[in-house]
Amino acid sequence: QKGLEFLERAVAMDDQDPQNWHNLARISLLVGNLQRAEYAWWRACHLQPDSLDYSVNLGISIAAQKRFTEAEKIYKSVLAVNPLHFNALLQ
Repeated sequence: QKGLEFLERAVAMDDQDPQNWHNLARISLLVGNLQRAEYAWWRACHLQPDSLDYSVNLGISIAAQKRFTEAEKIYKSVLAVNPLHFNALLQ
């Protein structure tokens, strides 16, 4: 809980840093807060749209909510840019 509070403060201090959102998303996913993870990776993706890793992670948080069709579209869009993207292929 303290780690989440720290990461939320980091986001509040600089909500334009995609790494802050990514860090918050990772921990949110690990503790099972899938909607918070999705939102945080969505923000990271919009701040750094060329990051394929953020996109794949967004897909993972969506798939974890059993929204597989949406997640598949994200993975396919990543693979269209980089057909050998390991994490997109893995998903």
